[in-house]
Amino acid sequence: MRRILNIDPQFELKIERIIKAKGFRDFHHFATVALENQVAWETGGITGNEAINALDLQINQLNKVAPPRIEALEAALSANEVLLRMPNQEPKLSHLPTPENTNNILWGQYYRFLPVKVGVRVLLNMYAGQFPELRDFTERVTNVALTFRHHLARLDRTERRSFGELLSASFPTNDEKSVKRFVNQYMLYLRTSDMALLGMMPELKLINVISDGSGIARIGLTSFGSQFAILQNPAIDLNKPEPLSGDETDFLLNHIADNMPAEFEHITVVLKAIQDGKKTRDELNSVLKEYYSHHHKGTEWSSSVVNTMRSGLLGRLNELGLVRREKHGKFIRYHITDAGKKYIQNLPGKGEINEEYVQRAE
Repeated sequence: MRRILNIDPQFELKIERIIKAKGFRDFHHFATVALENQVAWETGGITGNEAINALDLQINQLNKVAPPRIEALEAALSANEVLLRMPNQEPKLSHLPTPENTNNILWGQYYRFLPVKVGVRVLLNMYAGQFPELRDFTERVTNVALTFRHHLARLDRTERRSFGELLSASFPTNDEKSVKRFVNQYMLYLRTSDMALLGMMPELKLINVISDGSGIARIGLTSFGSQFAILQNPAIDLNKPEPLSGDETDFLLNHIADNMPAEFEHITVVLKAIQDGKKTRDELNSVLKEYYSHHHKGTEWSSSVVNTMRSGLLGRLNELGLVRREKHGKFIRYHITDAGKKYIQNLPGKGEINEEYVQRAE
């Protein structure tokens, strides 16, 4: 069906600028995206929480048919650069206390630490006279993550990284479900049934959420989050194809060892298993299932859940440089690195609980 549309000349000039700046192919493409967005809004297909802003909606539709043009991507990256820049000083606001329910092992859907780094850096750079509103933070960190993913994808292509090593893998694509997963898994998620604060950032004790006098939810950094946010990152600050700096790796390992005893034990169990010759997925799944069943009761540790947990844990350890993957066709073997061996050698009271679960799995 054809429709004739009369457009004010001044309005047409604005549309032409948007088409050139945002990477639309032509006017027809722009109009189609605009109409789809409006219909979705008017019919309830997009709610207030899901509609991050008009630009996100346009990018969402645009990238389903074509990747962003270089000019549009550079403009978006430049606009978000202020939220990723290295802070000039530590935050002047007081630190929030750590969340109460943060003494468990990290869930298997948390594959990488780099998204968390982006989250705490954006949050710190949003600080003004008071803690940012939670709604504003999720909106702005999503915008940053969407464009930063394209930047990371360039680094991935330059380095010819394999699928399991992609820096961009944990960042959202321009798809509603992908964005929701990113926010809920790596940023934060408030479970309404018991008001538990979930997600990788709070579970790492890096952020917390408070309610101000008007009942508005606000988000802020803990002392741990501030320390992590101000460390230099190679991918963010130096345009290097590396997820974490040595200082960031040291911070995370020391932080987990000192303040997250359950996750510290989780890490040492699998490192010890690999060092003792358990190098395949099935072998490590067997060790971890035995460990989870005896030490983390109250959860049904099915084979699929254990597999997810093992995959997430090894993804994090690979990013930290403690293990490496060796792929042979569709089979993967894991090896402990020199850094991993050194980590085990420096463990206080090492070997006791780790040996127990490795031996049970044999």
